Amino acid sequence: MDPFTKRVKSQQEKDALIAEARREWDEGELTHLVGDDQESFLANFGQAIIVEQEPFVEPRQLTKAERDALDSELLVEQIFGDRISKPTGIETFDRLDEQEREAFRKSLAPAVRSQNTLEVMVESAISKAVATALTKRAGTRSESDRTGLGIMPRLAAATEGNNSDAARFVRAYVENDEQTMRGIARSLAAA
Repeated sequence: MDPFTKRVKSQQEKDALIAEARREWDEGELTHLVGDDQESFLANFGQAIIVEQEPFVEPRQLTKAERDALDSELLVEQIFGDRISKPTGIETFDRLDEQEREAFRKSLAPAVRSQNTLEVMVESAISKAVATALTKRAGTRSESDRTGLGIMPRLAAATEGNNSDAARFVRAYVENDEQTMRGIARSLAAA
């Protein structure tokens, strides 16, 4: 250990010791014995003062849960890349992402409206067909009414000979003919 070095805990303590050495140089009579000029004396004096640093502490190992969380976050970022949106903390960027989502919603709005319109048309057609069938058969109860058959097969039987889109859709539904149902739905959506 060097007897001419001094250890201090902080930079403020080192600065205070250098300020004290500067005062002693200004007041001293024997300063010519210590150095040629004040700057070189203070530089040498400052080099002899060491600010102690906290010793390096090895970081602890991650727990399994922390490691799994990091691995899953990394995997999601590798798979989805820029498609996932996380708040950046920068208000302008976060609003930009929000504006892009709103523009996307606006571009999809006509398709959503047409889907809602199609649903309304199909529901109204089915309810009209059901109402028509019920008014035709209101007075008479047949054997099939008593056997517990479902309403859709009875509706399909009641619309036999009717060539409207709603009647054809109901018959295709009862026959589980998805291709015909899709064709009818497409023609209604295009109309």
